[in-house]
Amino acid sequence: LLRTLLRGLWVPSPREAADVATAFDELRRKAPDVIIADWEMPPPDGIHFVRTLRGLPDDTLRRIPVLMVTAHTERWRVNAARDAGVSEYLAKPVTLGGLADRILAVLEQPRAFIAGGAFRGPCRRRQYLPFAGPDRRSDTTVPPRLDALRAAWGTCVARPGAMAPIEQLFAAAET
Repeated sequence: LLRTLLRGLWVPSPREAADVATAFDELRRKAPDVIIADWEMPPPDGIHFVRTLRGLPDDTLRRIPVLMVTAHTERWRVNAARDAGVSEYLAKPVTLGGLADRILAVLEQPRAFIAGGAFRGPCRRRQYLPFAGPDRRSDTTVPPRLDALRAAWGTCVARPGAMAPIEQLFAAAET
């Protein structure tokens, strides 16, 4: 289902992994722009995958946005996913609109990456309230390749159905 929905969002060939070990092999082969993980991955589970990803020494891999897809909607699970470093959370059944909204959220509204204490992941605050303390965010800049991808996506949205923006989007995604 996710593969079909991603193709509906112009992702021509989404990569898949049957388990955590295969997922890390794929990540090291070529880093994606977004990871979609299921809580119920074969053991170890999706939360373990995200915690391991956020603990990697490679900063590029560690910062990849992660969208957690699951049938579990209990508050403690949402909080556990957030605390593990998940960027967005999507409850099943997954719809094209819901998937597109979450992917757009991580691409168009990326949160600063925090690396402090035991936590590594996107800022857990949804509200940006004034904070009177030292800034522990390791980097608040957006990687250039993400800027190019975001710009190409904006052109696709502004000119639906036009082929040139779609080609720009694919070119940006391949870099």
